[in-house]
Amino acid sequence: MLAKINTMSDRPNNFTEYILKTIPSNERPLPLTHTTDGYGFREFLEDQKLKPGPCNVFNEELLYLFYGRPAYRVGSEVEPTKFNFFFPVCILLNPECIKVVKRLYPFDSGAFATNLYSEYMHKNFNLDNFLVNPNPNAPGQIPFPETPAHIISSFFDNNRNYYDDNIRESVGFGSLDFEAQSYYELIKSKRQSIFDDRRSAIEIQTDEIIPLSSDTVCAVVLPQAFMDDEKIKATIVGNWNAKLLTYPSYRSEPAFFIPFIMDNVRNFLQDEGLI
Repeated sequence: MLAKINTMSDRPNNFTEYILKTIPSNERPLPLTHTTDGYGFREFLEDQKLKPGPCNVFNEELLYLFYGRPAYRVGSEVEPTKFNFFFPVCILLNPECIKVVKRLYPFDSGAFATNLYSEYMHKNFNLDNFLVNPNPNAPGQIPFPETPAHIISSFFDNNRNYYDDNIRESVGFGSLDFEAQSYYELIKSKRQSIFDDRRSAIEIQTDEIIPLSSDTVCAVVLPQAFMDDEKIKATIVGNWNAKLLTYPSYRSEPAFFIPFIMDNVRNFLQDEGLI
């Protein structure tokens, strides 16, 4: 399903105008996360870069990242396995590694495009309604990393609450703030559903290539089984000068290990004074 993207007007959309009313805290920006499986990680080691790939939502080459949270679920369709190439690996990137943000959404755009959020949306809402762009006259030139801070202040108060998915108890809306109201109801819902915390994770899209180096990588979370390979340790710690974080790996569904990654990233952010 291709995303419906309209021509933007001279004014930011209602959702962007709503979040810009909130003054963000002076907290440091969070790193960006990119999660892949073991096979994808081997390619990153060989190429020393993250590259855009085909996207069937926007029908173009894009690189997808999440702000602060390892929200992407790798291998959710894979049955219990002992093959390392299925296990998830999360790379944390310095937010300054991106020069141009092409699109920024307050949720997973793919889930929106496949109507997983439809219960909380007007039938005429499309992705343009939630595209966060303070300057629509410069499409694909979204200010970063300051823009996500407005979303966090508006709906979570601070970085720690955002990471832990703790939504503000009370949020005020104007009578015409339809998108902001819908988003708030979506993220605060505690109903069991087929979507997960990606509904409240800030999505970053870029069409840039990001080189992997000591200037861009701040940490990598990967299965303990990979520690047998000296090349991996030498690259992450030696070449990238990044923190090496591991989780126990054994025969299981790859998605089972996501909470281990979440805990590792949370501890890293806390040690760095980011949450």
